[in-house]
Amino acid sequence: MSKPQKPAHARTIRRRKRAVEPEATPVPTEPQDASIPPQKATNTSVSKPAATPRADTPTETLDGSALLAEIEAMGADAFAALMAGGSPDQLEAGDQVEGSVVRVTEDTVFVNIGAKAEGFMERAEFEGNAPAIGAQITAFVVQAGENIQLSRQLKGEASWEGVHQAFESGAAIDGRVENTNPGGLVVKLGDVRAFCPISQISHQVPSDLSSYVGRTLPFKIIEVKEREVVVSHRQIADIERQARAESLWSTLEEGAELEGVVSHARDFGVFVDVGGIEGLVPRSELGWGRDVAAPESGTQVTVRVLKVDRLAKRLSLSMKDASSDPWSAVGRTFLPGAVYTGTVSRLVDFGAFISLAPGLEGLAHISKLSAKRISHPKEVLEVGQSVDVRIDEIDSARKRLSLAIPREGDDDSAAQSVARKPQPEASLGTFGDLFGGLKLPK
Repeated sequence: MSKPQKPAHARTIRRRKRAVEPEATPVPTEPQDASIPPQKATNTSVSKPAATPRADTPTETLDGSALLAEIEAMGADAFAALMAGGSPDQLEAGDQVEGSVVRVTEDTVFVNIGAKAEGFMERAEFEGNAPAIGAQITAFVVQAGENIQLSRQLKGEASWEGVHQAFESGAAIDGRVENTNPGGLVVKLGDVRAFCPISQISHQVPSDLSSYVGRTLPFKIIEVKEREVVVSHRQIADIERQARAESLWSTLEEGAELEGVVSHARDFGVFVDVGGIEGLVPRSELGWGRDVAAPESGTQVTVRVLKVDRLAKRLSLSMKDASSDPWSAVGRTFLPGAVYTGTVSRLVDFGAFISLAPGLEGLAHISKLSAKRISHPKEVLEVGQSVDVRIDEIDSARKRLSLAIPREGDDDSAAQSVARKPQPEASLGTFGDLFGGLKLPK
């Protein structure tokens, strides 16, 4: 029969096995001579009657209410251990236990770990405010017995005991990052020094590892060799990351704004981690304009959800600020028929793309670039050149502008273009201004 599992508050796995007492060797009985016939049993003994309690002897009774109250106080895990033949009180230094805070004094935090006595630990071990009553905490046994002393950090020989137990059971163990080196982090698991390689720190490793120094993080022990210990924080972080991703996929909606971190950049765009999910920001969505620089890895950014494909697990994002869309100025600042100064951004066989403002670009067809016939726009224009253009047509539905370069000598066209620019409203003046030069007959 398999050994029953221990409750969470009990020790995880013993590294050293207790010595098993040898079984008692049965004493051989003296063989009976077959030539001697067995004697018939004689009923010489007289059976004694069963003892009956005296009338004046008090009989013990079972208090059912008290028993139920004691079972409830033990908790489900402790009761399960008791029924399985274990005892939550059989603790040793180095055991990892879980429990709930029951009392907090000025210097001490008392924890119910399912044993007969409460465990206690120094309040100073909790950075900032002390834990609230009922809070669940994980700690290690520093001293067992009538008084169970706990600590969030392993100490002394108990440190190595706890390290081996955590390694064998696969349980997480808290460690404090003491320092960094070119290969990763130097971590203290109580009094035990461990090493966390860069690849095992996180899914996204920051360029500056010093941000980890002084932090207490959960680690999983992946290797113990004599006095060398290798740990991983990423294995724990990846589990939490997957849980956040599953929750996020169910709530994502198009148009929602999210905070994220740039994980890596490619020629076609950048990938942004928005909390367990990596979405792609195409280069055209990095900002309003063609020459927007891609942010570096590790940069905090705000993105807007463009498309959610839950089946394929794909997320399309944009870093464009919708409130600053340059097309919102078309029809107000940029009017059809008016002439504006733009910059040649691209030359193609059929025309030239000219930028009027960041993110606002129009196409001047090759037939509208010069009064004479040309075979390619490069004959009259070059990229980066500043040029005056007229807005001939606005297609708001497709967000397209048709442009033309006013031709020299086309006075009517130029006059019409200038006339259609927005002009300030003129005042008619006073009646004196209007009729000041008018003389009435006497």
